[in-house]
Amino acid sequence: MIDNGVYDYINMNTFNFVNASFDNYFWRYPTQEEFWAGFWMVENNEPQIIFQQSGSNKTDYIHILISTNEFLEGNIIWAYKLAVARDPSTQEVSNLIWSFAQDMDLKSVQRKIMITDEYAGF
Repeated sequence: MIDNGVYDYINMNTFNFVNASFDNYFWRYPTQEEFWAGFWMVENNEPQIIFQQSGSNKTDYIHILISTNEFLEGNIIWAYKLAVARDPSTQEVSNLIWSFAQDMDLKSVQRKIMITDEYAGF
């Protein structure tokens, strides 16, 4: 979702791209260390380590981000925000993350949220 010209146009430069990718995927901004590793990887194709993985270009950077557990957590947070308009609790994330990591089925995560009393409005 972030490896396209529209996303690049909206975010205009590497500084914004790295910040936006963290915000969109993880619902947080990067630490300084994460930011600079991602920045130099994307901007100058320099080998860097982020999330204990090495990469040296924009494609590597994106692959590293989407292969983290934090990416899975970000998707669960997104699903909760859409379905019940709030962030999930730590327990709610914990209840969903293992099965999501196994099957990568976001629709299943959404179904599990939608069958709750909270979603039904009871």
